[in-house]
Amino acid sequence: MQQNLPLQGIRVVDLSRILSGPYCAMLLADMGAQVLKVESPQSPDQARTWGPPFHREQVAPHFLAANRGKKLLHLDLQDPNDIEHIRELIAQADVVVENFKVGSLKKLGLCKDQLLQDHKRLIWCSITGFGGSGPFAHRPGYDAIAQAASGWMSLTGNADCGPMKAAPPILDQSTGLFAALGILAKLHQRQTTGRGGLVEANLFSSGFALLGPFAQSTLLTGRSPKLVGNANPFISPFGRFLCDQDSYLMLTIGSDQQFTTLCKLLGVDERIAHDFAEHHVRIDRAQELNNILQGAFSRLTAQEWEEILGSRGIACSSVNSVAQALAHPQVEPLGLVQRDRLGHHQIASPVFLDGAPLWRVGRDSCKKPQKRA
Repeated sequence: MQQNLPLQGIRVVDLSRILSGPYCAMLLADMGAQVLKVESPQSPDQARTWGPPFHREQVAPHFLAANRGKKLLHLDLQDPNDIEHIRELIAQADVVVENFKVGSLKKLGLCKDQLLQDHKRLIWCSITGFGGSGPFAHRPGYDAIAQAASGWMSLTGNADCGPMKAAPPILDQSTGLFAALGILAKLHQRQTTGRGGLVEANLFSSGFALLGPFAQSTLLTGRSPKLVGNANPFISPFGRFLCDQDSYLMLTIGSDQQFTTLCKLLGVDERIAHDFAEHHVRIDRAQELNNILQGAFSRLTAQEWEEILGSRGIACSSVNSVAQALAHPQVEPLGLVQRDRLGHHQIASPVFLDGAPLWRVGRDSCKKPQKRA
């Protein structure tokens, strides 16, 4: 285990399950916090069962992706004695992370308002689908539901297939990331004030935060962007091009100079390069330009184009399968795949401190809780 991590000495009680809350708590564990995951043997985290595939002990990928570096406590939220034990843990904790529906924990005897009043230095992080107030506050929220509600799906499809969600659970994980950021801010503030407080994050708000220029464009014009698929309404050329041997290349050209270089490398006619030299022309005639470039890209494979263009400073990549991505030559130098003590291969933290990812070999994932006799 790495020494002198930023959150060493910080204790976190993780009452969450599925993905957004566990991912938040895992990020804190990556930074050195002691994370105690509370899980009932009678009703363990549902993410353990979301397979196939399964690792040993029937652990599913969803669980492995969000629970490394934690210590497991077998406590039942339906048992009054265990609830009292959880209160004692909270009294000694710096942070609590939970993602229950609004009001659910209070019914079980864990009222965050009372606990924050009793423990002035406690930081309570509540993650929900739609926030703590408003007409949708009590509704359940999953990643795909938040993608639909926040407008994401209206952008990620195309005219042929209609709206589509992003495949990875991007709003679950980004909400966990935003929640961890809020916790870090509160921990820093507590050094000055001596007081903790409430951190809230929700999937719906995360969806808006990550819409970025698409939301800002709608606020400016009053018009919703259309389905963009692999295109980008703000940049051209941008997108996926079919290359030789049915391979695909993703390309982003961010400046006029890059476009000039691209045309030279592709062997595009100088008159065409001149006609499309300015950004606003490329935006207005994006489909026409893509059709021209498609003819050039079909001559070689995506890998060959990636080598030719990438070596000259053009941003591009072959469209890799997940297996191909894991075999990418950049994975090993970055140490992005690690094996923990339980034999699970894990994706390391994307954050590097002093040249090393925050989480490396030696930190355990949670073992499956055993049912009580």
